[in-house]
Amino acid sequence: MDCLFLYALLRYDMQASIEKLEETRRDQNQEIAELTEDNSRLAHKCQTLKSTIKELNSKVKSWEKSYRDQSDTLLSYSREISCLNGRQSM
Repeated sequence: MDCLFLYALLRYDMQASIEKLEETRRDQNQEIAELTEDNSRLAHKCQTLKSTIKELNSKVKSWEKSYRDQSDTLLSYSREISCLNGRQSM
């Protein structure tokens, strides 16, 4: 084989490698763009979820306080009724 043929063969092979690398780079750039978009959507959903959880925790605490207050009130009424019943039977 002469040198010119080897040079042409290497040049062709190198050009094919460059084209394959460029195609791979385009594919990777597209994938990065898609992943960035997905990440942005997921970050937004995460913030929405965190906000919803905070709201629900606040409601649960409010309900717990309300339940405790009602329980305390019922206990107080029960004691008053027991006291009054005790006085009646005397």
